[in-house]
Amino acid sequence: FKSLDRDLIRRGLILVPRFEPMVEDIFVTLTQAYFDRRIAMIEHALPAIAGLSEQETADAAYFQRALLDGRNANMVERSRDDVDKGGLFIAVGAGHLPGEKGLVELIRKAGFEVTRVW
Repeated sequence: FKSLDRDLIRRGLILVPRFEPMVEDIFVTLTQAYFDRRIAMIEHALPAIAGLSEQETADAAYFQRALLDGRNANMVERSRDDVDKGGLFIAVGAGHLPGEKGLVELIRKAGFEVTRVW
């Protein structure tokens, strides 16, 4: 969070009260997407459900890149030796999985086969 733009954080905090009336709908939608194995939908659902403006959607995308994409790259790099040994199980939140910079694609690009087991 220290590396995030302060204006972005301020804008995000201002949004929080607006989300309160729809929190249950957001969680139900995201949970259903997870159970339906539509993980990629999760990253796109919030702006649509919450009716975010163009700026708010851009802020959400920036926030995701800052908090997920960089960490995903670090996780792949740091786990490389253990992955090479085989028999590794990695547990992460669903937000780390989808997209070109998600763990699934990054691990595939590193030359490994990724198989869904659930």
